[in-house]
Amino acid sequence: MAKHGVVLRPLGRRVSAFGAALDIAIAAGEQELQGIKRLIEAGADIVQPDIVKTGGFTGLSDMAALARADGVDLVPHQTQPSIGHTDRA
Repeated sequence: MAKHGVVLRPLGRRVSAFGAALDIAIAAGEQELQGIKRLIEAGADIVQPDIVKTGGFTGLSDMAALARADGVDLVPHQTQPSIGHTDRA
């Protein structure tokens, strides 16, 4: 159990069923474009790529376009504070 929710692995294609059963949005993170695509196909409502591990701004931009095309929210996170602050500049 995480502080703000439940950490579950692996959900695979059960993401949408899990979210519907709990009536909550499901957020999940991944580090590569194909992984984000799988999460979207599995029914994630929010995808959370790590900008440090996804190829920087270019990789994040590709993932954002994929999420936007499928109507899925993208909320990037990062493990290196200086990179995240650069993103906000």
